[in-house]
Amino acid sequence: MQKGRSMVEMMGVLILIAVLTVSILSIWTQVRTKMQVTQSQNEIFQIAQNVSGLYSWARDYSPMGADTQLLKTLCENDVFPGGCENNVPMNPFGGEYLVEKTSVGEGSDARDSYFTVTLTGLPSEGACDEVLGYDFENAVSMDCFGPEDNVSAVIVFQ
Repeated sequence: MQKGRSMVEMMGVLILIAVLTVSILSIWTQVRTKMQVTQSQNEIFQIAQNVSGLYSWARDYSPMGADTQLLKTLCENDVFPGGCENNVPMNPFGGEYLVEKTSVGEGSDARDSYFTVTLTGLPSEGACDEVLGYDFENAVSMDCFGPEDNVSAVIVFQ
């Protein structure tokens, strides 16, 4: 009579452990991506609210200018849980948030009544689509662009 386990039984146990490990890692990756998407949506919403509030005294966003004072103010007020590097807010995917005024119209009819929030460094078009799946208040346009492994999401707010 033999004691212990056979090699076939041990291989079966190892295969079962490998399948369970791969399944758990897949689920963990999906949960982590969903968390990053939700956090990005919340931060974009906060950015839009802060920009609108900061420029509520103006008829448009022309005072925004090209300087980084807006981002510096938002960074100093700890709006971004991901933190800031050199007054540039970092998003949960490891990219940056960019906030810029956007002119609509041409020549003397141009008005700076819009601003864009750009989220860089998204890992895929699917993640971008998920981020843009949120119904952002006052958003007039949303789009994804860039190479497949470094996608950017752009949201235009009024």
